Amino acid sequence: MLTRRQLLKGGMAALVLNLLPLGDAQGQRARIIRRGRADRPQVALTFDDLWDEFYALRVGQILYDRGVQATFFPAGRAIRANIERPTFAHQHLYRRLREMGHEFGNHTLTHPDITDLSAHRLIWWEINPWQEALEEALGEPYATVAFRPPLGIVTDALYDAILRTGNLPIALWSADLRDTLCAPQDCSMAILSLFERSLANGHIYLQHTVRATAEVLDTQLDRLEAAGLEPVPLSTLIAALDEPDPTPTDGA
Repeated sequence: MLTRRQLLKGGMAALVLNLLPLGDAQGQRARIIRRGRADRPQVALTFDDLWDEFYALRVGQILYDRGVQATFFPAGRAIRANIERPTFAHQHLYRRLREMGHEFGNHTLTHPDITDLSAHRLIWWEINPWQEALEEALGEPYATVAFRPPLGIVTDALYDAILRTGNLPIALWSADLRDTLCAPQDCSMAILSLFERSLANGHIYLQHTVRATAEVLDTQLDRLEAAGLEPVPLSTLIAALDEPDPTPTDGA
């Protein structure tokens, strides 16, 4: 099986991001979100996986100190590990992130390649167990804001599973900052170069809770401010998509 690094370096990410199936047999469609509105100066910062508790908390704290709320898509096994065997000083990580004002999206329990997984397996082995782990970590029920499939892979089975588990938006992204793929010696420069080229209304940024992202996050926030772009939670960006278009009609 290809690793994430091999898949992305091989140019496959753009392919899997465009595998948009038609929906279930009843003609319903799960909603795919790639970016927010082009007429609003808002963007969403999203962070996947949370394998490293130190950098997950560090990223959350940097954002909190700057008054920014973001969206985290932790893998369920990362949540479960924090419940059962947290690293020193990182107990109750998910409650702490929640108290900082951050929100969470479902990223599956085991972070698999879902290409060949059935809807049944997605529901009972990945989606529902993730929700159970998060609610155990938070100590209360939680209204998950979106679902993000590992690698951005979308299949007919996923559509079916999403429709049968609450019909969450499927949140992809419009700007991948490739923070897990850059060479250590120039990672900061590579991330910021991609970031600066994508400063525009409505972008959904994909990052991870890794050292490279923690090191550049303050600079990213400075550059968003200089560009007049407001970082908002992904749920805010999605909600705005359903608001009326302010563009006046010809009769206005």
